[in-house]
Amino acid sequence: MEELAIFGGQPAVRTEQGVQSLLSMTTVAQLHAAAEAARLDWSYLSALSGAGPVARLEQAFCHVLGVRRALAVSSGTAALFTALRATGVEQGAEVIVPAYSWPQTVAPVLHLGAIPVFADIDPLRYTISPASVERRFSSRTRAIIAVHIYGHPADMPTLSRIARERGVVLIEDCAQAFGASLRGRPVGTWGDAGCFSLGREKPLTGGEGGLLVTNCIRTYERAVAFSQHPIRRAFELGTKLATVDFGFNFRIHPFAAVIAEAEMPLAENRRQRRRTFYETLSEALRGVPGIRPVVVSSQVEHAWYRYCPTYAPEDLADGRLPRAAYVAALQAEGVPVYPDPIGVPLHLRRGCRSAGEPVVRRPCPVASRRCRQNGLAFAGWLPESEDLELLCGLRQAFEKVAAYARRLCTQLITDRGDGKEARSEFVDQLEGDAR
Repeated sequence: MEELAIFGGQPAVRTEQGVQSLLSMTTVAQLHAAAEAARLDWSYLSALSGAGPVARLEQAFCHVLGVRRALAVSSGTAALFTALRATGVEQGAEVIVPAYSWPQTVAPVLHLGAIPVFADIDPLRYTISPASVERRFSSRTRAIIAVHIYGHPADMPTLSRIARERGVVLIEDCAQAFGASLRGRPVGTWGDAGCFSLGREKPLTGGEGGLLVTNCIRTYERAVAFSQHPIRRAFELGTKLATVDFGFNFRIHPFAAVIAEAEMPLAENRRQRRRTFYETLSEALRGVPGIRPVVVSSQVEHAWYRYCPTYAPEDLADGRLPRAAYVAALQAEGVPVYPDPIGVPLHLRRGCRSAGEPVVRRPCPVASRRCRQNGLAFAGWLPESEDLELLCGLRQAFEKVAAYARRLCTQLITDRGDGKEARSEFVDQLEGDAR
């Protein structure tokens, strides 16, 4: 087998990221038309009334997901905050959240004055574990937030049953999962409210923005009252909730709504392209020691926001090769792979305080292990590559690193143990990656 690139050999992967169009030509044309319309129509410049492009985006979401109401807001985080408020979660209430997610899943809980209680995750799919959720209940529990991480739906049938039996609110964080479904039912429609992000590189983008969807009219009305301008409240709600005078400015910009609506018809084709590429990648990596492909549950349509396999050092010779060394060797081979993108599980991060109370912290060993030892992520541009040799190169790179795992480990121990100030470039790369 050829020498590892990190030791001077030739990289197995030669494909580099090309220049990708961020928007379709149809979307660009719609933006030009919107800019022209904005000369005479305020609904293209401001979402005060919720009319024009904003109303059309909300109607399109209702149609695609089959929900009664959709409310466009400024971000996925704003959608989560609004959903918590609209479903009656108050200061001091406990909200069960996954320890493995982005901080924006938990930030709305903290800013509301509620207390996040962290649950562990499923080791194969990385979504919140229903068994762990049940162990986290207390007399103060008022809600569960399920995150469809990387686009894989959480176990919504079980979580729905738990929420129903316990009498608590179930909110879905669908920021990475537009287009995903479980048993033919779209994510966002299983809980009391679903929250989507339209941010950069999301399965459906508006550049910025988010949406809250629900089948509960009362929840929708409260969401409008808490997040929108009084003009829209008066237009849609009349005298209802008139006492909500100190709401939030969570309005989406109409141009973001124009982009998202124009991109929506293209989203499924893009999801299918990602699905085809990543399923083929999983087959290419299957059986290679050290790497375990992404697992997709049965009856699930994955959104494929990111491809995040699992590093399994126990399958390699010696079994001691640190993830930092494994990743550095793969990157030298030209593989656009990185350590786990979450980095630090949420329950171990600083600053998790609510109303002066410490967050409820209990061990979440699966989430901790994924963050610190075995989580990996591929760059999101890979499915856009047109290089037919890419998949072969990726498998070859992983096979090379697996074959040289013992040497990598030996080299690492040697370089770290020589006591010299001038350490090898190899070790510098590893420790820089670890930081």
